[in-house]
Amino acid sequence: MNMLAADLRIVAKDARLLAGFLKRGMHPGGGHFVILSRLIGREAAAAMALFGEEINGGKAVELGLAWEALDDAAVEDRVRELAARVATNPELARIAVGDFRKEVVNGAIPCDVAMQWERPTQMWSMRRAAG
Repeated sequence: MNMLAADLRIVAKDARLLAGFLKRGMHPGGGHFVILSRLIGREAAAAMALFGEEINGGKAVELGLAWEALDDAAVEDRVRELAARVATNPELARIAVGDFRKEVVNGAIPCDVAMQWERPTQMWSMRRAAG
């Protein structure tokens, strides 16, 4: 789920979202469990990350994983509209985004700690999957 790295997610209504790491024999790493559970809650994160449950765009919005779910043809225009707002003042946007990430991504386990904690397992799983 590379989408977890985004600050705001706009998805297609018919998107198929799943965390397929374990299905492929890999640990997700990168703070995946922490970030996903903070966004959608423990139960939904377990369903997706541990048990491979798939959701669509509407369910992603309902869970808090996405801001909007639109018809596929409208997604890119909406994303460009939002990006244009931020682009009017890039210096301010850079500072605001940095502060947003420092303040919002804080919790019981800071993201940097989660990434360090999960890194050995992720590296192990990647070596194993490649073999």
